[in-house]
Amino acid sequence: MPKADPAFLKIHYGRDGKLNKLSLPNPPIIFHNQWYPALTVYKGELCSLPIKVVGIL
Repeated sequence: MPKADPAFLKIHYGRDGKLNKLSLPNPPIIFHNQWYPALTVYKGELCSLPIKVVGIL
């Protein structure tokens, strides 16, 4: 089994399609471009997060 990549926001969905778990990267990746799909504010900086979806699609 491959080692988990800590550089991505991980979204885990269950069989019912509901969100089960949301994991933020550690440390967050900080960008000043506001057009990325996942944004958060961390220590006063706008952070955009690459996304990896895990689950049944």
